[in-house]
Amino acid sequence: MYTVFVVGTAGSGKSTLTSSFSDWLKEQEQSTLLVNLDPAAHSLPYEPDVDVRDYVDYERIMVSRRLGPNAALIASIREVARYVEELREDVNSFNPDFVIVDTPGQLELFAFRREGLILTENIGVEGRKTMLFILDPIFCTNVKNFVASTFLVSSIYLSFGLPMIQVLNKIDAVPREHVEEGVEDLKQNFGVNFRLGVKVFCNEEVRHDEGDAFVHGVVDLRDLVEDYDGVIITTGTWRSRRLWIPGEWSEGVFSALEYLFRIWTYEQKLSTVPPPNPQKVVVIGGGLSAIDATEESLRRGIKEVYLVYRRTADYAPAGKSEIERMKKLGANFIELAQPVEVLRERGRITGVKFVRMKLGEPDSSGRPRPIPIEGSEFVIEAGALIAAIGELPTPPVEKECLGIKTDKRGRILVDENYNAGHPKIYAAGDVRVGPSKIGTALSDGMKAALAFHRNFMKSK
Repeated sequence: MYTVFVVGTAGSGKSTLTSSFSDWLKEQEQSTLLVNLDPAAHSLPYEPDVDVRDYVDYERIMVSRRLGPNAALIASIREVARYVEELREDVNSFNPDFVIVDTPGQLELFAFRREGLILTENIGVEGRKTMLFILDPIFCTNVKNFVASTFLVSSIYLSFGLPMIQVLNKIDAVPREHVEEGVEDLKQNFGVNFRLGVKVFCNEEVRHDEGDAFVHGVVDLRDLVEDYDGVIITTGTWRSRRLWIPGEWSEGVFSALEYLFRIWTYEQKLSTVPPPNPQKVVVIGGGLSAIDATEESLRRGIKEVYLVYRRTADYAPAGKSEIERMKKLGANFIELAQPVEVLRERGRITGVKFVRMKLGEPDSSGRPRPIPIEGSEFVIEAGALIAAIGELPTPPVEKECLGIKTDKRGRILVDENYNAGHPKIYAAGDVRVGPSKIGTALSDGMKAALAFHRNFMKSK
């Protein structure tokens, strides 16, 4: 049993990361136990298995002792420490692979008071504990703030003496101009040359993918291999899975990839074609693409947004917490339903016909197989349908080329050194592992780059 204490400044996203990290571990078939140590938490994006609010009532302490909010928090943390034996027994009554501890929102109450040390010493197995310190990316874009954060990390490490892992959270919130500054930094200080708007392929017949809107030239992969010492393929997943139902090609039916791409390019003034803006939208799926499509629809003011998933929220790849978040934003979530037909009039969508599902025995994914219930069809009227049922890898080959091979899912096959069948060619990210989260893809890319560097240096 490993114990992870999630710490960070207020608003850095500790609770959200706790939820997402737990969902990811479950996808890796690891069991988790979630512990909330914040007695003043009003709502959490996860359901805690062990909760200090069952022992300590922050509101009662504030009222009964006539304390202000901060003083009541200090008093509540002291009360929490008095229940450390009960908390330890609660945690030890389970036997998970990972215990994830969400610490109080006010960092100083936990990190710089003896109560925090008491809790970390008594929760979890000695020698199997670590801390995740959450760095706020917006705060850390300023050099002075970043240095200040590293000093804070050091002081917490000295306080607890536990292994410390620094995590840059909410990187999607980093403003676009900072990303552009990073690109300029790579150009000016590292000599990186960017060739944009170019598609790389290894056959004379070039496959069309959904990300080809800005492509204005094609480069043969064989030429790159000839001209450079190494090529790392990181072409991602730019093809969407199809629904394979009648009416799928009707006007008003989009993949999540196309829908989000059209919104982004229009808002960035890279396209003059406005995105669809119907009164009602139906989003199909339970993964992160479905969440993104749902959230963007709500953000743009669409009146009725339906998120429909064929299993229950407990089995949604995006995690139950994301489904709950969409519901709070105003989405109508319908579980155990699957589309069977796009209803249309004069070639344009007017609604979607669904069939109710029930859960059967586990399928190859380990989740219960959804089974249609005969005679349970129903219709949702809609002006647009967003199919967000997954993406497929888009390797720069359609058939074997230069020794590159793919599996039945289109993922490039590599060896333990990320080599893709040719001495100069490596592959990483989603094109190798299939659709994943950004952290997985970034880590994979760095490992492939290091593998190439080691092999290249050996050959010199």
